[in-house]
Amino acid sequence: MKIVKRKDPFRIEERRAKLARGQSYKRLRETYSTRYPEIKNINTPIFWDSFNTEGIKGKNPMDGDRINIISRYIKGGKVLNIGFGSASLERKYFKSYQQESLNWSAIDISPASVKKAKKEFPQCKFEVRNILNLKFKDNSFDYVVTLEVLEHISPRNTFKALNEIFRVIKQGGGIYRFCAIKRRAKRNDFSRRKSKCPC
Repeated sequence: MKIVKRKDPFRIEERRAKLARGQSYKRLRETYSTRYPEIKNINTPIFWDSFNTEGIKGKNPMDGDRINIISRYIKGGKVLNIGFGSASLERKYFKSYQQESLNWSAIDISPASVKKAKKEFPQCKFEVRNILNLKFKDNSFDYVVTLEVLEHISPRNTFKALNEIFRVIKQGGGIYRFCAIKRRAKRNDFSRRKSKCPC
């Protein structure tokens, strides 16, 4: 196989895509180590404070479809929504479904999102937390939801995030995740757009 220069994070992303398509999972996992460069991580609380206030209106119609699909699968119990953002899932679920026998927790790195969601959904527990350190007990949740979150995790932390999800989900629980696959990041996304999400 062709050797990729380790100094170019965009070439590493291309390499990961090729290894995934070829189902070379062991070699793919090796590219998630700290030995490889990463695209600059712009996922900060300040960034998401400014980005999460809009909700899903006017965006890709698939966003609304995802929310509708996930809402139908949640049937009570304990729910954890990781990276809830503008609380679109909560808005849909609590408008359309019974809340009996439901314990809803949600985390986000954006303090502004948490503050806004607490006002709108006082029956839920919203906290500023990070997916890399969930601070919940093992086997705590019947459902864990991550909608367009994992693609924002630095590659070196991807498996740590996944391990946290699997740690807090109950045996036989439901994990619902969607990752943006519309397109891959390109150099210009990070040089031109300082205040918009490059996904």
